[in-house]
Amino acid sequence: MSSLVYAINIATLALWLGLAGLDGVAWLLPIWHVPAKSSRAGETAALLSVPEISLGAPEASATVSDPVREPADIPPPDALPKPPQIPQIADFPPLPEVPEVSVPATPSISTDPSKSAATPTQRSVKVAVQASENASGDARAAARAARMAAGKMPPPVYPAQARSKGQSGSVLIEFTVGTDGRVLSAYAKDPSRWPLLDNEALDTVRRWTFPPGSVMKLQRQIDFKLK
Repeated sequence: MSSLVYAINIATLALWLGLAGLDGVAWLLPIWHVPAKSSRAGETAALLSVPEISLGAPEASATVSDPVREPADIPPPDALPKPPQIPQIADFPPLPEVPEVSVPATPSISTDPSKSAATPTQRSVKVAVQASENASGDARAAARAARMAAGKMPPPVYPAQARSKGQSGSVLIEFTVGTDGRVLSAYAKDPSRWPLLDNEALDTVRRWTFPPGSVMKLQRQIDFKLK
């Protein structure tokens, strides 16, 4: 029974397929015989039927021969204001002439000592100044001598090593004395050939003392002689 139903269904399906194929063939046959129409025919007819547009006749007032009218607000050249005139510069009177001033000649000064003679008053003043300077110098020298004579200046000790080697000589010492009478500084201005003698002379002078007074600079020669 089932095989019979199956066979019926197959037959029905085949029938429907056949009918559908015939229907498609019948629909395609009329298309093959229809003549082709041009799609541009309607457009050509439409283009030919466009009406002409009339612009109309030009107005008679807008002709080329009409002159151009000037604006009414521009005044003529004669009506423009004239520029102001520049006043002329007044003539000034000439300046007065400057008078020439004569410069007096400068007297020449002679620098030759032979031609310039000093007056008696000037000579007397110079002599008096020189005499006072000599007197003050003599007074200072006398004060130095008196101060040096009043000082305590013990003699140096002969170095034993220098004596054993037979070294002898003289040393010139320059030293400065302060206001308190003590020796501020000393150095060998004219040393000997032996350093032992120079050092002993410097140590001796540094121990000297003098009476108080002004600062003075003195020189003293110390001799080392073998007996």
